[in-house]
Amino acid sequence: MAPEEIDELLAALGPVPELRLQTEAIVLADIVKGSTSDHDARLPFGDCALMYATQYLQVSVDHLSAWRALFSDAKYAPSFAQMTLLRSAIETAARARWLVDAGQAPAERAHRGALCQLESAIEVRKFVETDAGNEMLPRVRIRERALKKVMARHGYAAGRLNSVDIAEKYGLGAWAWRYTSGYAHAREWAITSGTHGEVVYGIRPGQRRVNTSATPRTVIDLTKLTAGLAIQAHNEIVAYAGGYAYAPG
Repeated sequence: MAPEEIDELLAALGPVPELRLQTEAIVLADIVKGSTSDHDARLPFGDCALMYATQYLQVSVDHLSAWRALFSDAKYAPSFAQMTLLRSAIETAARARWLVDAGQAPAERAHRGALCQLESAIEVRKFVETDAGNEMLPRVRIRERALKKVMARHGYAAGRLNSVDIAEKYGLGAWAWRYTSGYAHAREWAITSGTHGEVVYGIRPGQRRVNTSATPRTVIDLTKLTAGLAIQAHNEIVAYAGGYAYAPG
């Protein structure tokens, strides 16, 4: 990276430590009486939106913190690994925004919170099923079925979360999620697009390979967008909970 590119990337990651502290403060804070989240909590599953939104935001900021620690503290710029960190940060920040969307009816936010709880139950069941003899298996299956029944009783349809749809509406767009996912899964189309390469000569005569990595511009722009998305998610959660908003700088 050129010196000016290093400075630009450091500036993009600059707000992350303070954002991490303020995110931790949200988790510890009590719900403000009269806030939107306080009203939603009176509905069945109504307290799930804030609970899962703060959980998702924590994960998003943690991934951004890891990227900052690599680049700013350890002085290390991976070829592709930062894209995996950004992918998780994008996905979880988008889900946080989806949960606390002020433009939705309280019942819809409660429904979305219930879907997150169901998603968790389904994933636990799938994990336990990898060990056929696990004594927890009957219990987790019963819990999943019971949760679906309770949701139906309150008029909430059961279903799975659609990461692409949520990323399109509440993230940076489906393109960013799919693009960073391409890096995370070592897809050739992603690794060979938006990259630069150099010929590296090996120890044997005539041996050479092309060393590719994500271009600095790609990394900088996605980092800026992802950090901005996490800040936006933070501020929307705070507004939902009836607290303060974070403005970097």
